[in-house]
Amino acid sequence: MVVDDLLYDDGYLEQNCVAHSNEPVRFYCKDDMSPLCAVCVTEHAAHDFVVADYRAAMFVKQKLIDLLSNLDFKTLEYRIVAR
Repeated sequence: MVVDDLLYDDGYLEQNCVAHSNEPVRFYCKDDMSPLCAVCVTEHAAHDFVVADYRAAMFVKQKLIDLLSNLDFKTLEYRIVAR
């Protein structure tokens, strides 16, 4: 699956809010790493958030790549110490 498969034609992520099931996700909170609808965004007003579009998907993708890289490094460290 590619990021484009997750987007509506208007560029927003194709997902409804977990807390408000009738509301579409329109924002992404970088601090909490969670999708937000227009109702939820008020609770995250002091946080760093972006419009839930292709840029948000790329932000999450990069975070996952960084985490995976760190995990690979920690696994290698563990194997060296375990010998």
